[in-house]
Amino acid sequence: MLKNIASGMQDKISLLSEKMADSYFSEFSITQFGIQKKENIEEMRVGFVIPLLKILIEYLRSSRRELLYIYLDERKRYSPHLSTSEIQLSYHTYMVKADYRILCDILLERAPKYEDWMALHAPLISINNNTVKVLAVGDCLMNEVRVFSNPSYFKKDFSIDFRCIYFSANSSGGLNSESILEYVNANNIDIVSFSFFSFEALPEYSRIISHAEKMTYQEIEHFCDGMISQVQLFLIGLRAQTNKTFLVHNVSGLPLGRWRKYLPLVPPMGPKKKNAVKYLNEKLIEVIRNIENIILVDELSVSIEKGIKHCAKEIAPQRKYHGMFHTSYFGVYLSEIYIQEAEAYLSLKKCKAILVDFDNTLWSGVMADGEVKHFTARQQLLKELKNVGIILVAVSKNTEENIRWHEMLLKREDFAFLQIHWNPKAESVSATVGALNIGKDSFVFIDDNRHERALVADAHPDVIILDAEADSTWVALERLKSYPNTQATEEAMKRTAMYQEQAARNAALAPVAGSLENLSALGLWYTFNEAKLENIERVLELINRTNQFNLTTIRYSKKEVLEFYSSKRHLVFTSSLGDKFGDLGLVAVIVVALKEEGVAEIDTFVMSCRAMGFSLEKALINEVVFFLRNKGFTKVYGRYVPSDRNSPSASLYSGAKFALIEENYYCAAVEAFNAEIVSWLSRV
Repeated sequence: MLKNIASGMQDKISLLSEKMADSYFSEFSITQFGIQKKENIEEMRVGFVIPLLKILIEYLRSSRRELLYIYLDERKRYSPHLSTSEIQLSYHTYMVKADYRILCDILLERAPKYEDWMALHAPLISINNNTVKVLAVGDCLMNEVRVFSNPSYFKKDFSIDFRCIYFSANSSGGLNSESILEYVNANNIDIVSFSFFSFEALPEYSRIISHAEKMTYQEIEHFCDGMISQVQLFLIGLRAQTNKTFLVHNVSGLPLGRWRKYLPLVPPMGPKKKNAVKYLNEKLIEVIRNIENIILVDELSVSIEKGIKHCAKEIAPQRKYHGMFHTSYFGVYLSEIYIQEAEAYLSLKKCKAILVDFDNTLWSGVMADGEVKHFTARQQLLKELKNVGIILVAVSKNTEENIRWHEMLLKREDFAFLQIHWNPKAESVSATVGALNIGKDSFVFIDDNRHERALVADAHPDVIILDAEADSTWVALERLKSYPNTQATEEAMKRTAMYQEQAARNAALAPVAGSLENLSALGLWYTFNEAKLENIERVLELINRTNQFNLTTIRYSKKEVLEFYSSKRHLVFTSSLGDKFGDLGLVAVIVVALKEEGVAEIDTFVMSCRAMGFSLEKALINEVVFFLRNKGFTKVYGRYVPSDRNSPSASLYSGAKFALIEENYYCAAVEAFNAEIVSWLSRV
């Protein structure tokens, strides 16, 4: 059936291309969707529409998936791709239907069925809200990766919004991070990827690839050192301003010369070019190891496994289709890596706590029955995650006496909570959720038993469930170390101890629960200070990760927060909390914008969930008003912006007797402010 359709399209390709070109660049398309007007429609028919139809015809004949990818991507070439997703969806839906009408008018009984035609174009005419936004920075290789980065063809229920920015091949001024940072912040990008050493990204690299055999080894290493220095300074500078996950491609040695890749007896790389590739990769690994949150995209391994000549081979040769598209098999193979990275990111980007089974998960066998074989790599990985702020919780059907901690790489103190008993694991998850007071979608549950996973998934559908026996689980957890929710800060290192102290605190409060005054038994104390530069990472963490007690849920970059620190128009305050059991650390950040004379507005008020329940927020709002009073301010405003998670902060201003002046916008006269005394909190 498909071949019959393809035959009909081939027979009528001239007429089809004429009608479709008129449709794509019609006055309606221009006015309705903002399509750029084309003066020469015949040029568009020959250079765009006919190659587009040829690639579709070849797909219908061969069912080669790569050709479908190219066809669907090529349809975007003159679409309103800079417009909103709604306009793009409307455009593609309209055009796909218009094309179907043209096919029916011309092919008659040989036209495809409507539902088949629409299904073919599903990636263009449907939106998956489960999306990872990737900004790829490099050269045309990144466009190849974009073409094939479609998870739906692997039956994955998510999409990748793939954007590309080119390095300037003619640039002589080094790498510039400013435009990249602006784009990342403006478009809420999740992952930023870089291919510094492919095709024409850096002019120095292009020269080495082209002329390595004519250079001395010393000259090659000198050039390489200069490029690596550029890359290192660029990544360090960008990392200082954003905590987004970076993917960095290493060096494969592609592309090959125009004819060289077709000659089987000629080696793809000479000895000096191989040396350059090896030297660059060694130096690049050193750079990546010393900068946080970078994941390596191993181009070299792909090119070795698949064959460098095969990787460089065109999928839809220009000489055959005469189109504007140029794609190689290298883009196909790299796209599979991007899909895996995006899937792992989606699963774990919110992860704050890992609930992990013991038997047959952390070791092979049942410890109560005798000797076991420990999975030391898994235990080491979990320990490393704990050290960058992920909370570990033991969820095991067992008795604690049977656990031989002395055998394990993970120790008892590495776990914030132990749920080691014979109760259903879904109940253990409920207890942990209640104790940690963070959203369920911040929890990851790992177990080897599919029945246990199913029971937990049924009881807690928002919890991420991972199979302990799947290699992909541990690969994804390794990736978690490079996501923004993990950072090697002092605060992160102390997080497990803090939750252990919280457990002791809850136990101490249990006999006298029910009255806030009984909190005095904890010996609670707090600090209130103007923010210090040494705390910038924790300030950023609170502003960008706090969801529940967050009055506005505004997120700020490091650059923006540093501007607040130095600005005469802003005040930044921090607060720490502690009690007789220990120090909870820096738990709150308040940013105050100074408006016209005598007027201030609380721009940001965030407080860690572990500080909730002690009325610290009441003490802090008092401190802010008192500070402003002493500086001569007469009014202070505050706004509450509701979200799906920040209801715990909804009553802050009304509870402090701020006057409601419009919906969710409050004001207090500083001189008349009547502070509520929080007797169980002492400022130190």
